[in-house]
Amino acid sequence: MAVGYVVVRVYTSNAQLPIKNAFIRVTTGTSPNADLLGFRTTNEFGETGIISIETPDLDLSLSPSEVTPFSICDIEVSHPLYYTMIIKDVQVFANTRTVQEVELIPLEENSEPQNRTITSNIPAQNL
Repeated sequence: MAVGYVVVRVYTSNAQLPIKNAFIRVTTGTSPNADLLGFRTTNEFGETGIISIETPDLDLSLSPSEVTPFSICDIEVSHPLYYTMIIKDVQVFANTRTVQEVELIPLEENSEPQNRTITSNIPAQNL
């Protein structure tokens, strides 16, 4: 096994204004049995610190194989003033820093709690 790295960058609007103090949860999935891989908050630049994730060896990504050459994680980004964003199936390769950009949408006044989450799926790599 090897290690890959995830950094999350959170912003709002097309101007990419950073969001400070967003909560980031990285897991092996969204099921109740998902393992927590890391929990961070964003800094004044809207970025987290590095989250290390165990990945398959780099050699597996160098030639065709039946084995998936990357690890998959889900990233949940939340902040009290914005919709929660869940990004599913983020791919992390060995010895590589994956930067996941997340644009949060401000909540409307009096929004209902059950309608405050947006989910996005990352398509699998065509390797």
